[in-house]
Amino acid sequence: PDLRGDVDLLTRLEQPARDNETGVMHFQNEPGSRGGFSLYVPEYYSADASWPLVVALHGASSLILLDSRMSAIDTSNPLFGFALVLIAGGLIMLLTTMGRFGVKRSVGQETSTLTCSGMYRRSRNPQLVFYGIAVVGYALLWPSWTGAIWVVLYAALAQMMVRTEEAHLKRAYGSDYVEYCTRTPRYIDLPGKK
Repeated sequence: PDLRGDVDLLTRLEQPARDNETGVMHFQNEPGSRGGFSLYVPEYYSADASWPLVVALHGASSLILLDSRMSAIDTSNPLFGFALVLIAGGLIMLLTTMGRFGVKRSVGQETSTLTCSGMYRRSRNPQLVFYGIAVVGYALLWPSWTGAIWVVLYAALAQMMVRTEEAHLKRAYGSDYVEYCTRTPRYIDLPGKK
């Protein structure tokens, strides 16, 4: 909402897309096909500046690695109920954590203070942990080797994201963040582990 009145940003967004350089680009993404992807590059992109790369690789990979048709779910599989519990529990805890943390803070728009309370006393990344639980449940709806690969892909992407965020938070909060890291585990608070 604060950016809606940003005249400079609005002017930059009104620039026309440059063919095959900016705007929304689709690759092997015809209707009814699987495995393609779309990419959005802001119209004001310039190679002269550094830009963060945000990719929805994991979500899109579910289309490739999982047979995610509802009709393909075997409800007689003993894992079915467990999968639903993981999905529901993970998503409920994720949304609860985001709600308590605040949506603006959850997506990096509010960064005035370092949050170390609530779930953030037990994990520096509870949102990723809870989403990871839901991801495992989702993969168990269609148990397969490709589902296991999908879970490993999530873990690898989450780890890369966390490492990037940690470097940023260390620059932003300095010794406060370093001290927080010494007392709070990166993912799960296990006895004797940090």
